[in-house]
Amino acid sequence: MIEPQDRSRRDSALFQFTTRQLRDFIDPNHLLIRIDERLDFARLVAPLEDCYCPDFG
Repeated sequence: MIEPQDRSRRDSALFQFTTRQLRDFIDPNHLLIRIDERLDFARLVAPLEDCYCPDFG
């Protein structure tokens, strides 16, 4: 089964020696940031799971 990526893990620090996150480098008004805030991608995992190869994505 494919597990949805946890947002807190995904948005953690980029490198082990810094506290900066990827979002610190992206304009908060960027279209993809706004989509990410409004769409729960975790809800798409189960319905789309059969469309992806478990080994290669």
